Amino acid sequence: MLPKWGLGIALTAWTMVSCATPHATLQFTAPANVKAGAPFTVTVNVLYQGKLDTVINSPIHFTSSDPAATLPGNYYFTASDAGSHTFTNAFLLATPGSQTISGYIYFDSSMTKSGINGGATITVSP
Repeated sequence: MLPKWGLGIALTAWTMVSCATPHATLQFTAPANVKAGAPFTVTVNVLYQGKLDTVINSPIHFTSSDPAATLPGNYYFTASDAGSHTFTNAFLLATPGSQTISGYIYFDSSMTKSGINGGATITVSP
């Protein structure tokens, strides 16, 4: 039994867990134009209500409209990222034309999408 304090209010134990919420978005910073087959760098910011989410503790999965794209593997954001991570030369698009790269935060090993997503459109030259 927990002690009562003051006006009969009982204290309870609780744990705060950082998790992705629909109020957040992913902001991609990527070049507007790349050469097919050339790796490029992308920075992903996790924003919560317009500000960096410095306590994010969730994994991100990347996709692309380019079926021949090379993308980074799943990455787990932690508080030490302070809401931002740079993927240096980790993306490569191979198909010329307008292509997208995108990502979404997921909750568990079944890759249940959280509703937090974002991406960038990039023009790929031959």
